[in-house]
Amino acid sequence: MKNNLNIINKYNFIAVLILSIYFVGYSHLGFSVDDGGYMYGAGWRLIEGQGLYSDYIYARPPMSPIISWFLQWILNDNHEYLKIRYFYYGEVFLMSFFAAKVIDVIFKYSEDFPVFFVATCFFVINTHFNNYLWHTVDGLFFASISLYLIVKKKMYWASLFLLLSVLCKQSFYPLIIFYPVVTYVFHKNNKDFLVVFCLSFLINLSIFLLIFVSFFNKEFFAFFGLSQEHSQVGPFIKAGFVIYFVDFILFFILNTILFFFF
Repeated sequence: MKNNLNIINKYNFIAVLILSIYFVGYSHLGFSVDDGGYMYGAGWRLIEGQGLYSDYIYARPPMSPIISWFLQWILNDNHEYLKIRYFYYGEVFLMSFFAAKVIDVIFKYSEDFPVFFVATCFFVINTHFNNYLWHTVDGLFFASISLYLIVKKKMYWASLFLLLSVLCKQSFYPLIIFYPVVTYVFHKNNKDFLVVFCLSFLINLSIFLLIFVSFFNKEFFAFFGLSQEHSQVGPFIKAGFVIYFVDFILFFILNTILFFFF
């Protein structure tokens, strides 16, 4: 037991070292070629009073620009870019941490499972996708929290974070079907969890739509007009299922290698 604890501490030390290198060594290096400040600019337009859908073209749900707006609103202008980079790295790490926790629960590993180290490995894999605010990262972040809460039987909060994920990007819409299935599989001995999860999601979605339609009527119909012509079956299946299935397989392989060989 003591030897296992020492091994876990070594893993944690390596994880902290890797995270420190990313935070200190990469966070100040400027815009990535994949982003160019697009989501940052969307948040800034909201601060300037522009409509999210009526004043410029944005064909995705509103959550990610709202996150960008909120960060710029609460942060001091000094080193704001650097602080948002820190937020991005924190978001990716937490997403990876919750994914590692879910894997730990699914496969029923012992307390010796190096969750923090595995999360850091996931972080290294994912953080090179983009180095700034992005709707896909936001959606995965909320989806990972929702999945972890499903496993921990916190159904109302799981449904809320699922809604936040869905409101980041259309490719997360399939989770509305997939997560209830996951809930049933995890808690098939107690169907009340599935009922609470589905009802909570419908209530949260209804509240959001009521607010959106009541107070942002113009934006709601503008979003509907911008997004409806982009819904095609092929891209829907690829963006909503295939990409995340491949990522899951890669995570499973990496996790197996770490567990059995290290």
